Amino acid sequence: MSEDNPESSKSYDDYVRIKGAPPEDAMCYNETGGLPGGTLLSDSQIDVQFKSHGNRPIICLTRSYGGPWRTETDRCLKNTKLRGICLEYVKKALLENINAPAEGIRAVLKARKRVYILLHAAGDGWTLEENKKIIENLNAWCPEAMQNENVYLVYQNYSAEAEGWFGPGGVKEAIDQACEMPNYTGRRKKQSA
Repeated sequence: MSEDNPESSKSYDDYVRIKGAPPEDAMCYNETGGLPGGTLLSDSQIDVQFKSHGNRPIICLTRSYGGPWRTETDRCLKNTKLRGICLEYVKKALLENINAPAEGIRAVLKARKRVYILLHAAGDGWTLEENKKIIENLNAWCPEAMQNENVYLVYQNYSAEAEGWFGPGGVKEAIDQACEMPNYTGRRKKQSA
């Protein structure tokens, strides 16, 4: 997935140049921090990003599904040039069911769009155990939705300096954890008897 702010397609263009093909999805958002609803693109911004990203539907980003975030997310979901929504919630919201994460996931799926759930790398203020608890929570709060093939977990890292940024077990442990998701369809680790 590429990641660009409005009026830019640098990440998308770099991906195409390096890989020789477009990414599966392209995320575009306004970097506004916690401004309620502010990360979600306007319809005119979606049009521009759609065109600059190979005439392909894009992914918008939300940081909540409450108040103005819900209003803006729902508006975006009606846009035919939108492929899905990326949920970048604060850790506490995903640990304590604040700002309706399950409702947001279900709304995106009801609109027949993709859902990307961003989990921060351990060492970036989150721990591997917290990520595990978040996955468990989401499976408890919206089990049917979490089994949908259009729900994706994305481990992100914004801190290149974080040593062992997926935790003590490294990337392998984080991937093993994600492979235990009910909707995972790839190969699973063989269990020893």
